[in-house]
Amino acid sequence: MKNLIPIVVTLFLTSLTLTLVIYGEEYKYGDIIAFPRKNICGVQPVTYKHYAIYIGSKRFEEQAPNQDIFHLTGSIKNIIPPRTPLSDCVYGKLADEGENERDNYLDEIWGKEINLPGITKRIKEKYNNCGPWNPKKNNCEHIATYVRYGLKISLQCGTSAAKVVSNPEISEEMFAEIKKRISVPTCEELCSSSPGDKSG
Repeated sequence: MKNLIPIVVTLFLTSLTLTLVIYGEEYKYGDIIAFPRKNICGVQPVTYKHYAIYIGSKRFEEQAPNQDIFHLTGSIKNIIPPRTPLSDCVYGKLADEGENERDNYLDEIWGKEINLPGITKRIKEKYNNCGPWNPKKNNCEHIATYVRYGLKISLQCGTSAAKVVSNPEISEEMFAEIKKRISVPTCEELCSSSPGDKSG
């Protein structure tokens, strides 16, 4: 029995290490991560996705060792003078954000060759320098796509927030081409598969 305890402990630690290694490999530097969200407003839920960029272990001066994502977070201005914005681009922890998935949905258009030095440059540019959060023109998805691709785009694919977002930095022709070249389920398509939920 005494010989069995070290074996069990060793197996547990090995499995824990393997889990951490697999988790660490799940996302690569520069990946866009989506976090599905749902706000209940009265009776109908409002669905949207929060977005971040995966950066992994410490590589930026201001990044704490336990911070592994970069994102625009917060949405309001401080009402106490000097009324500094409470939203900005900061480093954060993936573990604090809940359910998540890789969402590099524009890779289909820009290809798989992502400019990693460009991602690093744009993170440094936007750190604490995002401007105020705006659901239409400057949201977390605009920032995430800008960091990965160099162009601000927000589609909020498959959510009811898709009706709210806009893309003032790209032409209508380019926007139409983007939507044509990627698979974007409409809210109507999603809602038809969920009887009783007509929130979209």
